[in-house]
Amino acid sequence: MATAEEGVSVRRVHSTYAAEMAKTLERTYTEVRQLEKIPAHKQLTIHFKNVSAWVVDIVSLQMQKNMIGMKKAGAGDAPPAQKQILTNLSGHVAPGEVLALMGPSGGGKTSLLSAIAGRAKFVKSEGVITFNGQELTKSIKRRVGFVMQDDLLFESLTVYESCYYAAMLRCPRTMTHQEKLDRVQTVLNALGLNKCKNTLIGGFMRRGISGGERKRVSIGHELLINPSALFLDEPTSGLDATTALKLVHTLRSLAQTGRSVITTIHQPSSRMYQELDKLLLLSEGRAIYMGDAQAASKWFEQVGYKIPYGINVADFLLDLASGDIAADESSTGTFFADKWDAYLLDGKVDERERLRRENMGFQARRGGQQGGVLGLLSGLGGWEGGAGGGAESDPSDSALGATLGREVSQVDTEAGFPKEDKTRTGASWPAQVGYLTQRFMKVRRFESLGMQRFLQLIVVGLLTGLFWWQRGGATDSLGISDVGGLLFFEMLFMAFAALFAALFTFPQEFRLMVKERASGMYRMSSFYIARIAADLPLDCLYPTLFVLIIYTFGGLRPEAGAFFANWGTIILLLLTAQSIGLFLGAAMMNPKSAQTVATILMLAFMLTGGFYVAGIPSWIAWVKYLGFIYYGWNILLYVEYNGRQIESWPEGFPALEDLKPGRDLGILFAMLIFSRICIYYVLRKKTSS
Repeated sequence: MATAEEGVSVRRVHSTYAAEMAKTLERTYTEVRQLEKIPAHKQLTIHFKNVSAWVVDIVSLQMQKNMIGMKKAGAGDAPPAQKQILTNLSGHVAPGEVLALMGPSGGGKTSLLSAIAGRAKFVKSEGVITFNGQELTKSIKRRVGFVMQDDLLFESLTVYESCYYAAMLRCPRTMTHQEKLDRVQTVLNALGLNKCKNTLIGGFMRRGISGGERKRVSIGHELLINPSALFLDEPTSGLDATTALKLVHTLRSLAQTGRSVITTIHQPSSRMYQELDKLLLLSEGRAIYMGDAQAASKWFEQVGYKIPYGINVADFLLDLASGDIAADESSTGTFFADKWDAYLLDGKVDERERLRRENMGFQARRGGQQGGVLGLLSGLGGWEGGAGGGAESDPSDSALGATLGREVSQVDTEAGFPKEDKTRTGASWPAQVGYLTQRFMKVRRFESLGMQRFLQLIVVGLLTGLFWWQRGGATDSLGISDVGGLLFFEMLFMAFAALFAALFTFPQEFRLMVKERASGMYRMSSFYIARIAADLPLDCLYPTLFVLIIYTFGGLRPEAGAFFANWGTIILLLLTAQSIGLFLGAAMMNPKSAQTVATILMLAFMLTGGFYVAGIPSWIAWVKYLGFIYYGWNILLYVEYNGRQIESWPEGFPALEDLKPGRDLGILFAMLIFSRICIYYVLRKKTSS
């Protein structure tokens, strides 16, 4: 009796769990339904046919270089430096469908997804990728959302702030400000993010939202533009099974609103797999199945790969694609497609349904079955133009393609699909600068307004002022030498701090900038100007406090004009040093390498600046003219001692009558402007490549 009661209790628990999960998924569907449906004339049907791609093989490239000097010794040829990663992949996804790209790691899932979305740069690529029969244009690209595997978000922004700035920058400029705010709230509600909208995104060093919420925020960024197609790279990576299921169900609900969804999934659970409409199974860049996800198990059973009872279909398919499963010897080797064609010929489905099912991959290459996965690659890969195989394609493929092409053309014409919309969407250029400046200031609020940097400058300023307490009034050579050291340190400390802090600016933000630029969020010029404008207030605030302490404690020239000239020179030197740091960081994108170069440059400029070494050999003395320290120190000396009664001038210091502050200021301004232009040029080159 106890056993029976326990069994009833377990069944009740299972029933309750299933009911609660069903309610959760239904609630997800209801939330997503708050988003706008994609009208028929904006829906996208995506076709890709015979897509192949090659990348540079670094090892083979190095071997080729090494073989050049070995040709005379009779060495053989090195392997080709290009490695093929995608081979004749074909398929399509229509509005309302979720196409999953599955396969083992290194199978080509991300490469294919990036190629279809126009986000990949290959050494060589082939194939045809169309959206409603057209190639990917800028107007179509603005209607496509792309979610990367890594959640590239600003850690210092809240969920609402992150979506707010994305909406202000990406939503059509025809929308009013209130309409954009309503869109943000709708997306937050649809993705279940309203409860955490005021929580920081967070990251490794700062506590924030959960992994599942981060992924939904990334998806929300793309939903703000109400995309007709959505591409996602490993959206379930790092999530637990339940959270991943909810996310995949969200994607299914998004597809049901008229969107075409393509996603890569590494290893879905059985419940997640049931949410998929179509499946493209990849192995080493080749397709071994393309079709209805729910029919895959029956199809593989007919070709000799029966899935054992109780085994997750997705796990079995991944093992199969990895080459870990051999063919069932009891199989007759008859393809499921043969039986399916016979079923079609019986007239049990109409022609349109036959074409749809054929295009979903239910047909396969006729012929004998070879053992193992290689047999599948050569025998099954030939659908739609010979994907993965080298033999001729079925004659029905060309007829199928022509029929589909006519249908797509008719749909496009009837729906009024525009050939090319050259009108720019998103915020205007001034609005981009404004919103980006606000965003950068909020991103840096914890870093810039933190107590660490404030205390650093205050403590160093106080110590410096105490060490040089009231030495500014000295007019003898020893006293002037001490004051020269104070001015040199004042300049050097701020320049070093600004330069080495700037080295990390663009390397930290580069990937996010590339992602946002690829989605057309803003222009490079607006990003660059906003980045500079956001730094200026705090770049001037802290140096002002530092200069004020040193000037007062050090007893420097007690005149308002001299103080502001000293302060202005320090700010100019700081911005020039910062420019060098930004340039090195942008050019190298590796902070360690940039630090090495910056250290060498700063030491060279510092030692030749005129304070440490007086009699520099003429053959190396020209180095001082390349650095800003030489010109800055000359200006500071002139400001402090011009027009004052001097008892004796220190030997080795530049003669006061030889100082030309106007020339030095002009050179510093020229350095500043030239370096800022170089930074912009480097960023454009980096993002374009």
